[in-house]
Amino acid sequence: MARWWDDLSKTEARAILDARRASQPAMAAAAAGLLAELGAEQVDFSVSSLNVVWPLAVAHFDELPEGGDLAELDSRPAWVQFQLAAAEKLGPERIRFASMLGAYVAEVALRSHPLVGWTLGKERGGIDFQQPLLMFGPLGGCLDPDGLVVMALEQATNPDSRHYESRRRSDGLSESVSRVVTALMDRLADDADPPPRQSDGIELALVEQVGSDFRFQVMAEVDDELGERVDRALVALVQRADVTRAEREDRELIYVKSTKLDVVTLSSLLDRAFAEVERASPSG
Repeated sequence: MARWWDDLSKTEARAILDARRASQPAMAAAAAGLLAELGAEQVDFSVSSLNVVWPLAVAHFDELPEGGDLAELDSRPAWVQFQLAAAEKLGPERIRFASMLGAYVAEVALRSHPLVGWTLGKERGGIDFQQPLLMFGPLGGCLDPDGLVVMALEQATNPDSRHYESRRRSDGLSESVSRVVTALMDRLADDADPPPRQSDGIELALVEQVGSDFRFQVMAEVDDELGERVDRALVALVQRADVTRAEREDRELIYVKSTKLDVVTLSSLLDRAFAEVERASPSG
């Protein structure tokens, strides 16, 4: 068994990401229902709603028992296998509630802008490497909603934490989320009408099409900077309902799966996604 996220194979990490993405709608709906039962009068997945649900969430979490048999969890969040001691201290009831609240926070971020989508942490050796994250489109910036919620709930219910007072405020959670969302909105507003500039773009060549599976070659040497731009474009592309997968299989090889798009349309969408990355790039 993998000891940490870094130990996962790419296939294993992708399977965890796919499962997290697939579970999001049902978990978010369940979270909204529970928060309404707790008395929240605003559960519309807006950033401002976090100020309404957070105090109720903290109070409810504080009342839940710590510890217990993790076998009582009908489904374990992926992080539990890597932080077993911390999970056992929390216990099944607190983990279950934190996971639901994490889904609510994720839905807030996802609805804040269509460019927000799921990805895997890509910085090897980084704290979030291979973990499911929300990336804020081609502008970058990532958020780990599940990790944020667990940390914030623990800080808000531990008087010995130096963040105890700030986390117990009504904006104790929304401040962390809105900082990322607001930064995205500000960048988009600044770049709404960018001055025209020349760009060679990113040239692609179709190297294989087998049914709904497409593989494109990046016709340039892909260094770390270009690789990051390619990854951001693919994160934006896969948010489309008609694109199932979009990822780099190798440094210069892009894999896209779509049962609804032909190669001409898909190539055009890739060009547009790369153009958006170019437009948003600070160095452009």
